[in-house]
Amino acid sequence: RETYCILRALDRACRGDVENGLVFAGSSVGGSRRLQPVAEVMAELVGV
Repeated sequence: RETYCILRALDRACRGDVENGLVFAGSSVGGSRRLQPVAEVMAELVGV
Protein backbone atom coordinates (compact mmCIF):
# COMPACT_ATOMS: atom_id res chain seq x y z
CA ARG A 1 0.00 0.00 0.00
CA GLU A 2 1.35 3.41 -0.96
CA THR A 3 1.14 6.24 1.55
CA TYR A 4 -0.06 9.72 0.58
CA CYS A 5 2.53 12.46 1.00
CA ILE A 6 1.02 15.94 1.23
CA LEU A 7 4.37 17.63 0.61
CA ARG A 8 4.87 15.63 -2.59
CA ALA A 9 1.33 16.46 -3.73
CA LEU A 10 1.85 20.18 -3.06
CA ASP A 11 5.14 20.09 -4.95
CA ARG A 12 3.47 18.41 -7.92
CA ALA A 13 0.76 21.06 -7.99
CA CYS A 14 3.37 23.81 -7.74
CA ARG A 15 5.11 22.33 -10.77
CA GLY A 16 1.85 22.35 -12.73
CA ASP A 17 0.75 18.74 -12.23
CA VAL A 18 -2.84 19.42 -11.20
CA GLU A 19 -3.90 15.84 -11.98
CA ASN A 20 -1.66 14.34 -9.27
CA GLY A 21 -1.07 17.38 -7.11
CA LEU A 22 -3.03 18.93 -4.26
CA VAL A 23 -4.86 22.06 -5.42
CA PHE A 24 -7.02 24.30 -3.25
CA ALA A 25 -9.96 26.34 -4.53
CA GLY A 26 -12.12 28.91 -2.80
CA SER A 27 -15.88 28.98 -2.53
CA SER A 28 -16.24 31.10 -5.69
CA VAL A 29 -14.46 28.60 -7.94
CA GLY A 30 -17.80 27.53 -9.41
CA GLY A 31 -18.20 30.98 -10.97
CA SER A 32 -15.19 30.50 -13.21
CA ARG A 33 -16.08 29.97 -16.86
CA ARG A 34 -12.60 30.02 -18.41
CA LEU A 35 -8.94 29.53 -17.63
CA GLN A 36 -7.21 32.86 -17.09
CA PRO A 37 -3.93 34.14 -15.64
CA VAL A 38 -3.82 34.88 -11.91
CA ALA A 39 -3.06 38.56 -12.65
CA GLU A 40 -6.40 38.88 -14.49
CA VAL A 41 -8.33 37.13 -11.72
CA MET A 42 -6.78 39.39 -9.08
CA ALA A 43 -7.50 42.51 -11.15
CA GLU A 44 -11.16 41.48 -11.37
CA LEU A 45 -11.34 40.77 -7.63
CA VAL A 46 -9.88 44.13 -6.58
CA GLY A 47 -11.68 46.10 -9.28
CA VAL A 48 -8.68 47.32 -11.24
